[in-house]
Amino acid sequence: NAPLKGSLTGSGAISITNGTDILYADAVVRVNGGTKGQVLTSNGTDDSTWTTLSAAALKIAHVSGGGTLDFANDFTLINAVGFTGIVNFILPTPTDPVLIGKVYNIKRTDADSNAIVKIVAASGIIDVNDTEMTLGEASTVQLMLESVAPVRWLLVYKF
Repeated sequence: NAPLKGSLTGSGAISITNGTDILYADAVVRVNGGTKGQVLTSNGTDDSTWTTLSAAALKIAHVSGGGTLDFANDFTLINAVGFTGIVNFILPTPTDPVLIGKVYNIKRTDADSNAIVKIVAASGIIDVNDTEMTLGEASTVQLMLESVAPVRWLLVYKF
């Protein structure tokens, strides 16, 4: 065996210095792992940590029958099967400016023509001058909170 070049250092991370052939074909490198579901993240400098994946995952809600939508969710799936007439889903009144710029995705998952699903702003406007919009069967809408005073929802995409 040739003499070892370089060294392995660090706690929780691997650093290879002084040599390009420090690892041979039969080398085994072990990294202390996190728990199931975690990913290795970096702070952009020399530190790495294990992070729980669910902290960065999209929050999804399944709703039916109308009611107020929740700011905590990134994606809301609406099912209007079995409902007749207008079914209102209310966009709550935002007060925290930290929510400005957040995109909310709302997907109607049914094709029931008996229900007319409406997205209604509790306060403020949606897009140019509307306070409500109809969400057609099997349609998706993306809304971005543009401002909180006055409340303004920007229609990003509707398909």
